Amino acid sequence: MNVFAVFKNSDMTEGRGHKVLDEVFLNKSDAKSYMNRQPGIMGRKKIWSNEKYGEWEICTLYLNECVADVDVNKRKRIKENALSKLSTKEKEILGLI
Repeated sequence: MNVFAVFKNSDMTEGRGHKVLDEVFLNKSDAKSYMNRQPGIMGRKKIWSNEKYGEWEICTLYLNECVADVDVNKRKRIKENALSKLSTKEKEILGLI
């Protein structure tokens, strides 16, 4: 199962802090909505989901039901990551589609 964790900068005065967990959501849209309503460093307002580098960010967390799922899910994520790097033509040549 995937959940979406909202992280914020721990120093909202100067922005020199590290990222810390703020909230966790089941839906990415809820995480974005929450994050976009939050003030940034020195109270600045931004649509944080559109920012590449900002005080707020969303990370996907993978929840495992048991220890046996860890290896299975890791292999699945590695495979998905590798496939995402291939073009449609490359996937076709490899017989994946």
